[in-house]
Amino acid sequence: MKITRHTLSLAVLLAAFMLVVGCSDDSSVATNPDTQQATPTDDDYQILAEDIAYAITNPEDGMLVLWRPVPPMEGEGPGGGEPQADHFRDFSNLHDTTFTHRGFTTTIDVTFFDVDDNQFQLYDPETSVRLLRYLTMNGEHSDDFREVVVDLQSMLTMDNILEIDTVHVINEEATRSEIGEMQGRHEDHIRTWDAFHEWVTTDLNVHVDHETYPYPLSGQVYNYTIMERTRIDGHATHTEIIEVGSTITFDGTNMALVEMDNGDTFYINLDDGGHHRRPPRP
Repeated sequence: MKITRHTLSLAVLLAAFMLVVGCSDDSSVATNPDTQQATPTDDDYQILAEDIAYAITNPEDGMLVLWRPVPPMEGEGPGGGEPQADHFRDFSNLHDTTFTHRGFTTTIDVTFFDVDDNQFQLYDPETSVRLLRYLTMNGEHSDDFREVVVDLQSMLTMDNILEIDTVHVINEEATRSEIGEMQGRHEDHIRTWDAFHEWVTTDLNVHVDHETYPYPLSGQVYNYTIMERTRIDGHATHTEIIEVGSTITFDGTNMALVEMDNGDTFYINLDDGGHHRRPPRP
């Protein structure tokens, strides 16, 4: 399938901004008479669960990759760009940089802090207790089910980064804009959308021994989405805006719990990106 790029309307961008700062109401979301505010359906929540699974586990721009101090670069590790077992311990090569990997261009601006909040550009394993990382990433991704153009921005802090520390603590605020097409795994039609996502990661605990503890030990991510999507019913084309919130909880296993704001729950397999209504049987 070929991606159809269509620009978010000014009304959607303004609505997204107003919702982020907490100053919106439903009447301000859409001014185009052909665009309607819609109540998310069960199918919408199913599609969103699939999109969250992608956002967590995708090897190019997924959360699990971006929570690394340095996302994979061209030529890094076996096979070029694959994560290595010790990537949560080694900060020595982390510095301000811009690089391109698998179609995504990433810019990193990083600062290290000691216990007295003095700032440094390079990591010291004996004195650096915290880092602050600004990251931007943009590019395109496609697989058998979707094609997406992504623009992502993140402000991340990581505490407990001394060489003797064994568990890092991550807090993050990030936004993600998407333009894309998606065919659900169990659907035969294609949906197109423009979306704005905002998420807040709170006290995510990640063990430095990633080979033994490959999944976040604990922590939550709150995700908010405002989406302008297009669907075709016969010969009529409808454009709708939906708003959805969800909370992702990690517990050290390969299954992350996603609780939608309507009370619906899903389980995301962190190994393959699969999403399930109930935990899979062992």
